[in-house]
Amino acid sequence: QIKHVLERKQIVEGLQSDRNQAVSILDELARQLPEGVFLKSVKQLEDEIELKGVADTNARIATLVHNLGSSPIMHNPNLVEIKANTNALSVKEYEFVLRVYLKRETAKEDPAKHKPVGAKG
Repeated sequence: QIKHVLERKQIVEGLQSDRNQAVSILDELARQLPEGVFLKSVKQLEDEIELKGVADTNARIATLVHNLGSSPIMHNPNLVEIKANTNALSVKEYEFVLRVYLKRETAKEDPAKHKPVGAKG
């Protein structure tokens, strides 16, 4: 019976960890996203995160790749696709698909260790 209780406890802890992980990922993306870059979607499959978005310049996408590579919880950013689009107003934007991976030692880290975006002090 103790074994059964311990198994259930591990399941609950795993679910709690996954919930905290999502908060940590979104907080880190908000920190690392440069001005002029907008995310359309964020998908996670285990330790891989796929980001789809638009930027006003290629340089801003390069800054995002650099920032994610320097992140304390993410590594190995890989720009999968980038394409230039011109809309009806002749404004150029760059669509991109980027993959980045969670660092294993921080993949289950408590988000309370990082100050939330906009926190003072």
